[in-house]
Amino acid sequence: MPKPALIESEQLESLPAREISTATPWTGRASFSGPLFTEVLAQLKAKGTKVSLVAIDDYKVDLSMADIERYQPILALKMNGERLPPRGRGPFWLMFPFDDHPELQNDAWYFRAIWQIDRIRIEP
Repeated sequence: MPKPALIESEQLESLPAREISTATPWTGRASFSGPLFTEVLAQLKAKGTKVSLVAIDDYKVDLSMADIERYQPILALKMNGERLPPRGRGPFWLMFPFDDHPELQNDAWYFRAIWQIDRIRIEP
């Protein structure tokens, strides 16, 4: 079994931050900032067709690379300028630009906005 690729918080913070201002069912309108998830995957040298993200509580979402490329979510480190706390929705929250894509404004997509991300797995 291949050794998992690791990325440190400092590496994530060194990537260019993008900002998404959008409404979510949990926050109302808010501003989220962090690197593009595609750039995080590039740092991990990820090759595959599917990405699984797993939260601290083992909640899991699966995304296709095609959807990641199409919608350009960010790995949010901050909300409204404040670092996401681990006891809140941090340290990492996958955030989509919901307001820019009406087709994402439904539970199937909201539930993919996983928070407290602990592991990222790339699948062939």
